[in-house]
Amino acid sequence: MRNLLFVPLVIASLAGASAAPMAVSARDQTAIRAFLTRVYSSYKECKASMAKCADPMDRKSVFTPGTLSLIATNVKLNQGEAGAATGSDPICGCQDHGTIKVNSITLTPSADGRVLVKVRFKNFEPGAASLVMENTPGGWRVHDVLGESPSYRGAIIAENQTLARPATKGR
Repeated sequence: MRNLLFVPLVIASLAGASAAPMAVSARDQTAIRAFLTRVYSSYKECKASMAKCADPMDRKSVFTPGTLSLIATNVKLNQGEAGAATGSDPICGCQDHGTIKVNSITLTPSADGRVLVKVRFKNFEPGAASLVMENTPGGWRVHDVLGESPSYRGAIIAENQTLARPATKGR
C-alpha cells in the first residue's frame, strides 16, 4: 500500500520538474553570444545611398526554419514585397541603422528549451531587443522577437491570416 502512494508522488514531482526552465549550458551561452555578436556586428554604417547599402541581415542565417517559412508566406501573400509585419528590421527595431555596438547580452532559459535573450545596443541611440532563441540543426537561431504585442511571429501570422482570407464583396 505504501508503494502505491509513492508512485503518484514520484510522477507528480517529475512532471513538475520538467516544466521548470533548464539552465543554459556554458557551451550554449557561448554559442548564443557569438551568434548574436556576429549578427549585430554586421550592421555597419553606410555612407552611400540606402539603395546601395547592403542589407546586414541574411534572414536565412538568422531565423529558425519555422520563422523563415512564415516570412516566405508573408512575402508571397504580399506579391513579392515585404508586408507591414516584415517591412522593418526586427533585430535592431529599426528601418535605418548606423554601426551597431552591442553593450550587453543577457540570457534567461525557458521551460520549452528556448532561451530568452535581452540584447542592449547602441545604434543612433540606445536600443534593446528581446529575442527568443531556438537551437536548430544549424545552430542557435532567432525564433521570435518580443516587444510590442503581438510579437514578430505573431504579427506575421496575423497578417498572413488576413491576407489569405478571400476578399468579401460589397453588399
